[in-house]
Amino acid sequence: MDLKLYRSLMQKIPLFEELSQEEMGQLLEGAKLMRVRAGVTVIKAGVAGTAMYMLIEGRVRIERPLPGGGVTVLAEADAPSVVGEMALIDDGERTATVTTATDSVLLQIRKETFNALREQRSPAAYKLIR
Repeated sequence: MDLKLYRSLMQKIPLFEELSQEEMGQLLEGAKLMRVRAGVTVIKAGVAGTAMYMLIEGRVRIERPLPGGGVTVLAEADAPSVVGEMALIDDGERTATVTTATDSVLLQIRKETFNALREQRSPAAYKLIR
């Protein structure tokens, strides 16, 4: 993994703006790099969240299912951005589906990584939930 690149991208995302380089590194330690083709569902509405995703390259579409069928497009997000961050602090179900609109590269940051930082009383965990 190119930690220097990922840290520079993290600095452009408001969620991470208060993190030091060391704290970004702590968050990235357990991250998983994912190369995903266009049209792949990364997050599914109605399923419990276990990770957030940092979009390194590409674009994702964020949709919410409508009662009775169909979906409404809430937004599209380009890299660099983050989706699914509420999964780190909330045990509830996802409220939207996130699908890659283009071939994309994502970093998956799992809830276990975040919880380990909280248990270690790392400032990084508390800065993220501010």
